[in-house]
Amino acid sequence: MPMTGKMLWIKNTILSAEPVRRRLACPYPCPCLPRSYLTAATGVLCLLLLSPADAADIYTWQDEQGRVHFADKAESEQAEPVDIPSHTHSPSDPTREHRRERRQRLLDIYAEDRQERAAKRATAAAAEKRKKENCIQARTRLKGMTTARFIYEKTDNPRNPRIYSEAERLKAETAAQEAVNRWCG
Repeated sequence: MPMTGKMLWIKNTILSAEPVRRRLACPYPCPCLPRSYLTAATGVLCLLLLSPADAADIYTWQDEQGRVHFADKAESEQAEPVDIPSHTHSPSDPTREHRRERRQRLLDIYAEDRQERAAKRATAAAAEKRKKENCIQARTRLKGMTTARFIYEKTDNPRNPRIYSEAERLKAETAAQEAVNRWCG
Protein backbone atom coordinates (compact mmCIF):
# COMPACT_ATOMS: atom_id res chain seq x y z
CA MET A 1 0.00 0.00 0.00
CA PRO A 2 1.52 3.28 -1.02
CA MET A 3 1.90 5.94 1.69
CA THR A 4 -0.34 8.89 1.44
CA GLY A 5 0.57 12.38 2.59
CA LYS A 6 -1.06 11.98 6.01
CA MET A 7 0.63 8.62 6.67
CA LEU A 8 3.97 10.00 5.54
CA TRP A 9 3.54 12.96 7.92
CA ILE A 10 2.75 10.59 10.86
CA LYS A 11 5.79 8.43 10.05
CA ASN A 12 8.09 11.42 9.84
CA THR A 13 6.72 12.88 13.09
CA ILE A 14 7.17 9.64 15.00
CA LEU A 15 10.66 8.99 13.67
CA SER A 16 11.74 12.61 13.81
CA ALA A 17 14.18 13.70 16.52
CA GLU A 18 12.79 17.24 16.65
CA PRO A 19 10.93 16.86 20.01
CA VAL A 20 14.04 15.38 21.60
CA ARG A 21 16.17 18.17 20.21
CA ARG A 22 13.70 20.77 21.50
CA ARG A 23 13.68 19.15 24.96
CA LEU A 24 17.50 19.10 25.15
CA ALA A 25 17.85 22.72 24.08
CA CYS A 26 15.58 24.05 26.84
CA PRO A 27 17.35 24.27 30.23
CA TYR A 28 14.08 24.65 32.12
CA PRO A 29 12.21 21.65 33.54
CA CYS A 30 9.07 22.30 31.50
CA PRO A 31 9.85 22.87 27.80
CA CYS A 32 6.23 23.57 26.95
CA LEU A 33 6.25 27.00 28.66
CA PRO A 34 8.12 29.95 27.18
CA ARG A 35 11.13 31.15 29.12
CA SER A 36 9.52 34.48 29.98
CA TYR A 37 6.72 32.73 31.92
CA LEU A 38 9.22 30.62 33.84
CA THR A 39 11.35 33.65 34.65
CA ALA A 40 8.32 35.59 35.86
CA ALA A 41 7.11 32.63 37.97
CA THR A 42 10.55 32.26 39.53
CA GLY A 43 10.66 35.97 40.37
CA VAL A 44 7.22 35.92 42.00
CA LEU A 45 8.17 32.84 44.02
CA CYS A 46 11.36 34.53 45.25
CA LEU A 47 9.44 37.66 46.26
CA LEU A 48 6.93 35.58 48.21
CA LEU A 49 9.65 33.65 50.01
CA LEU A 50 11.74 36.69 50.83
CA SER A 51 8.95 38.98 52.00
CA PRO A 52 8.81 39.43 55.77
CA ALA A 53 6.07 37.42 57.40
CA ASP A 54 3.55 39.16 59.59
CA ALA A 55 4.79 38.89 63.15
CA ALA A 56 2.43 37.05 65.42
CA ASP A 57 1.55 38.56 68.77
CA ILE A 58 3.44 37.09 71.71
CA TYR A 59 1.99 37.10 75.19
CA THR A 60 3.61 36.56 78.58
CA TRP A 61 2.15 35.78 82.00
CA GLN A 62 3.17 34.32 85.35
CA ASP A 63 1.39 31.31 86.86
CA GLU A 64 0.69 30.48 90.53
CA GLN A 65 4.07 28.75 90.96
CA GLY A 66 5.88 31.88 89.79
CA ARG A 67 6.93 30.50 86.38
CA VAL A 68 6.89 32.91 83.45
CA HIS A 69 5.21 31.62 80.28
CA PHE A 70 5.38 32.85 76.69
CA ALA A 71 2.87 31.90 73.98
CA ASP A 72 1.33 33.15 70.76
CA LYS A 73 -2.16 33.10 72.30
CA ALA A 74 -3.34 34.69 75.52
CA GLU A 75 -4.06 31.62 77.63
CA SER A 76 -4.63 33.53 80.87
CA GLU A 77 -6.37 36.72 81.94
CA GLN A 78 -3.00 37.99 83.21
CA ALA A 79 -1.39 37.62 79.77
CA GLU A 80 0.19 40.81 78.43
CA PRO A 81 1.44 41.38 74.89
CA VAL A 82 5.22 41.55 74.49
CA ASP A 83 6.67 44.37 72.43
CA ILE A 84 9.30 43.00 70.06
CA PRO A 85 11.57 45.64 68.51
CA SER A 86 12.18 45.55 64.76
CA HIS A 87 15.43 44.15 63.39
CA THR A 88 16.35 47.22 61.40
CA HIS A 89 18.97 49.49 62.91
CA SER A 90 20.31 52.78 61.71
CA PRO A 91 24.11 53.15 61.42
CA SER A 92 24.09 55.56 64.36
CA ASP A 93 22.09 53.18 66.55
CA PRO A 94 23.55 53.07 70.11
CA THR A 95 22.88 49.33 70.40
CA ARG A 96 24.85 48.73 67.23
CA GLU A 97 27.77 50.73 68.66
CA HIS A 98 27.44 48.83 71.93
CA ARG A 99 27.60 45.51 70.06
CA ARG A 100 30.64 46.73 68.13
CA GLU A 101 32.40 47.66 71.39
CA ARG A 102 31.50 44.31 72.96
CA ARG A 103 32.79 42.49 69.87
CA GLN A 104 36.06 44.46 70.03
CA ARG A 105 36.48 43.69 73.74
CA LEU A 106 35.89 40.01 73.00
CA LEU A 107 38.45 40.08 70.18
CA ASP A 108 40.94 41.75 72.55
CA ILE A 109 40.34 39.04 75.14
CA TYR A 110 40.88 36.37 72.49
CA ALA A 111 44.13 38.05 71.41
CA GLU A 112 45.39 38.18 75.01
CA ASP A 113 44.45 34.54 75.47
CA ARG A 114 46.38 33.58 72.33
CA GLN A 115 49.42 35.52 73.58
CA GLU A 116 49.25 33.81 76.98
CA ARG A 117 49.01 30.38 75.34
CA ALA A 118 51.97 31.23 73.07
CA ALA A 119 54.00 32.32 76.10
CA LYS A 120 53.09 29.10 77.92
CA ARG A 121 54.09 27.04 74.88
CA ALA A 122 57.42 28.90 74.70
CA THR A 123 58.04 28.30 78.41
CA ALA A 124 57.13 24.62 78.06
CA ALA A 125 59.45 24.29 75.04
CA ALA A 126 62.32 25.91 76.96
CA ALA A 127 61.68 23.60 79.94
CA GLU A 128 61.63 20.57 77.61
CA LYS A 129 64.92 21.66 76.04
CA ARG A 130 66.49 22.13 79.49
CA LYS A 131 65.21 18.70 80.53
CA LYS A 132 66.76 17.04 77.44
CA GLU A 133 70.10 18.75 78.08
CA ASN A 134 70.07 17.66 81.73
CA CYS A 135 69.13 14.12 80.67
CA ILE A 136 72.10 13.91 78.28
CA GLN A 137 74.41 15.28 80.97
CA ALA A 138 73.09 12.84 83.63
CA ARG A 139 73.47 9.83 81.29
CA THR A 140 77.01 10.89 80.39
CA ARG A 141 77.91 11.22 84.09
CA LEU A 142 76.38 7.81 84.92
CA LYS A 143 78.17 6.13 82.00
CA GLY A 144 81.47 7.69 83.13
CA MET A 145 80.97 6.43 86.68
CA THR A 146 80.07 2.88 85.66
CA THR A 147 82.93 2.50 83.17
CA ALA A 148 85.67 4.17 85.26
CA ARG A 149 88.09 2.01 87.24
CA PHE A 150 87.86 4.39 90.14
CA ILE A 151 86.13 7.64 91.06
CA TYR A 152 87.98 10.46 92.67
CA GLU A 153 87.33 13.86 94.17
CA LYS A 154 89.58 16.87 93.62
CA THR A 155 91.38 18.25 96.65
CA ASP A 156 93.55 21.27 97.35
CA ASN A 157 96.53 19.35 96.05
CA PRO A 158 95.91 18.66 92.35
CA ARG A 159 98.48 15.81 92.40
CA ASN A 160 96.76 13.95 95.21
CA PRO A 161 92.97 13.51 94.60
CA ARG A 162 90.86 11.59 97.10
CA ILE A 163 89.68 8.25 95.68
CA TYR A 164 86.19 7.01 96.66
CA SER A 165 85.76 3.84 98.62
CA GLU A 166 83.36 1.13 97.37
CA ALA A 167 80.55 2.45 99.60
CA GLU A 168 81.10 6.04 98.38
CA ARG A 169 81.27 4.85 94.75
CA LEU A 170 78.00 2.91 95.13
CA LYS A 171 76.37 5.97 96.71
CA ALA A 172 77.58 8.24 93.85
CA GLU A 173 76.38 5.78 91.18
CA THR A 174 72.97 5.54 92.90
CA ALA A 175 72.72 9.36 92.94
CA ALA A 176 73.68 9.47 89.24
CA GLN A 177 71.04 6.82 88.40
CA GLU A 178 68.42 8.84 90.31
CA ALA A 179 69.42 11.94 88.29
CA VAL A 180 68.95 9.96 85.05
CA ASN A 181 65.53 8.75 86.24
CA ARG A 182 64.50 12.28 87.22
CA TRP A 183 65.60 14.01 83.98
CA CYS A 184 65.04 11.24 81.44
CA GLY A 185 62.04 9.41 82.86
